[in-house]
Amino acid sequence: MSEQSVTYMDLRFHTPAEQKRKRRPKHTGIIETSEQEITYSDLKFHTPSKQQRQQKPTSAESKESPSPSSPWLITVILGFLCLALLVTAGGLGAKFLQASLQVRRQKEELIEKQAILKNFTQLQETLKNCTQQRDDLQANNTELSNVVNREGDKCSSCPEGWIQHRGKCYHFTNERSSWQKSREYCLSHGSRLLRIENKEELNKTLNKQCEIVDNITQLQKTLEICHQQRDDLQAKNRNLTNIVNMKGDKCRPCPESWIQHGEKCYHFSKEMKTWHKSKEYCSSWGSLLLKIENKEELGFIKSQASFHWIGLSRMAIGHGWVWQDGTAHSTDLFPVKIQEPGEKCALFKAGEGFSHNCTGQYRYICEKRATQKKATELAQGRLQYPWQS
Repeated sequence: MSEQSVTYMDLRFHTPAEQKRKRRPKHTGIIETSEQEITYSDLKFHTPSKQQRQQKPTSAESKESPSPSSPWLITVILGFLCLALLVTAGGLGAKFLQASLQVRRQKEELIEKQAILKNFTQLQETLKNCTQQRDDLQANNTELSNVVNREGDKCSSCPEGWIQHRGKCYHFTNERSSWQKSREYCLSHGSRLLRIENKEELNKTLNKQCEIVDNITQLQKTLEICHQQRDDLQAKNRNLTNIVNMKGDKCRPCPESWIQHGEKCYHFSKEMKTWHKSKEYCSSWGSLLLKIENKEELGFIKSQASFHWIGLSRMAIGHGWVWQDGTAHSTDLFPVKIQEPGEKCALFKAGEGFSHNCTGQYRYICEKRATQKKATELAQGRLQYPWQS
């Protein structure tokens, strides 16, 4: 906008004396000092434009308006708040992901355990059926024997368990024996070994004998198969039981019912077996018969064992005693007393070893190294069961 101004003109006020002086000629050149004169100079006032007024706020307005740095301060604060929210959201997301992975691992372990338990149940059912079949076959065998006995005992002229045919009594045995022993058995019953007098008797005897032999042979084969299946299922059943027990406690250094002492796990059996059967049982658990390695272990076993099989044996008379892993036994640790020259296996009692016949039935001690697994290995599923180490 253009500048606006106000101009004031010169104004003079003359006194009467001054008027008289004006009448005097101009050439006089005399200026009276008494003359009084008031002169107003030009005064010019400028009115500011609106733009200038807007650019110059009043002091009150300048005090009330915020400082120019206030928006930057608010922006910085909001930035820090956003950063804090992002960090919090990231932490919560990481925790959620970790929890999800843990839940998934637990779900996988649960599914695996359920599958094992299902297989375990199926094996138990199969074993039950096989056992029932075996019992039925045994009952059938007994019934067939009774039928044979009844057919031969329709008349009281023959002893119980004998078969009558055309005036003669026959006894078909199930046991195997030599000719001489068979003859003695027949004589003890007031009879003799079979004498076939005609073809009819021969056919009758052969037919009956073949029928009984066939039935017995078939039953024996079926029972043999069933027994083999039963033994296999029992072994699988035991292994699955061990796996299920170990799944319930993966951090356990020893199998269930085993005793830990130092770096070893020990199994003190309650059942009795021969030395070789004891060795096989320990092997099925991935362990060996006991090997005593130092005085400290000797003291522990001494307080626990009483006529138990240990892993000491010898090849023959005069040979040294060796442990199951092939290392030689040191008599400085404990002596082995020879009871009979031909005995090749060792029992342990009261801090000493005693020779004994390997076929004797005694309790036994198995040993294996205790496992020590880290939690990270357990979480990643790299756990190895103690009987597999």
